[in-house]
Amino acid sequence: MNGPNAEGYREACKKEYDTLEGMGVWEIVKREPWMNVLPCVWALKRKLYPDGTVKKIKSRLCAGGHRQLKNRDYHDIVFSPVVSWSTVRLLLILSVDPGFPFRLTPMSFALRVTNSP
Repeated sequence: MNGPNAEGYREACKKEYDTLEGMGVWEIVKREPWMNVLPCVWALKRKLYPDGTVKKIKSRLCAGGHRQLKNRDYHDIVFSPVVSWSTVRLLLILSVDPGFPFRLTPMSFALRVTNSP
C-alpha cells in the first residue's frame, strides 16, 4: 500500500484480520485436490470530517463467496455481518422503558448465523 494513509489502512486491516482470527472464522487445513480456494480482497474506506481530515479508516476482508459450491465449500450455516432491523427496533423500544435493565456494550464486530436458502 502506498499513499498518505497507507499506515492507517495497514492498521485497519490488521485489526480486522485479528478480529476474524480471534473469532475462529476460519480453520487452516491441508489443501486437498478437490478443495476450492476462494480469492479474497480488502475493501478499504476512509470516513472524513467535513473539513476533509480523516475521521476513521475501516477495512473489511471480502471472500469471493460467489464461487462457493454447496456441500463442497459450505453446508447449511452461513455467517453474515448484518443486523435485523426488527431487532434494532425492539432494543430501541425496550431502552425507553425505565424499568428495563439496559446497558450499552461497545462492539466493533458481530456475526449473525443464518440458514442458507
